[in-house]
Amino acid sequence: MAQDIRDLLQRDAQKERADLSANHQDKFARLLDERLPQEKKPMFLWLKVAAIGILLLGIGYILMTNTSGEPQEQMAVEETLPADNQENQKASKGLSDFSPEFKKLEDYYTRSITMGIASLEVNPENQELIDGYMKRLSTLDKEYKRLNAELVNVGPNDLTVNALIDNLKLRLELLLKLKNKLRELKSANNENNNQV
Repeated sequence: MAQDIRDLLQRDAQKERADLSANHQDKFARLLDERLPQEKKPMFLWLKVAAIGILLLGIGYILMTNTSGEPQEQMAVEETLPADNQENQKASKGLSDFSPEFKKLEDYYTRSITMGIASLEVNPENQELIDGYMKRLSTLDKEYKRLNAELVNVGPNDLTVNALIDNLKLRLELLLKLKNKLRELKSANNENNNQV
């Protein structure tokens, strides 16, 4: 059964070939698309990523500008202060305008003094002592305003800056002395009540 391959090829060439239809390629492409759908590329993926980034930056900026770094309790304490003391605090921002370190220092002392005043328990027995402290504090506030005005007019110098810081320290020291006196007064009253 050995056949010559040449003879087989000649017979094959003589046979009729079945021609493919004219739209065979179109049918094949359609069937291919149906069975293997092409993955749609996310056209706007980079826009989505950019929008999320802008949104996060916007939220971060809003949070940074709206928060002043003070705890919520501080807001309540400022509301309990007398109106003239609040005005003094608003007017005494001269030192903080020159340096972030001075701002931190001034905020620390101001916050400590404000919270200390708010925590005082006023009653008829200690009213006179607290009134004396408030008068002294008022005098120191006026001096602080004068020093701030000098700082703004003349510019920052060591003497003025040190005087402003010393003023804040003195206010805090007076407050601590007042609290100690109030504790002594309270313990003396408790001892008197226990003896009676």
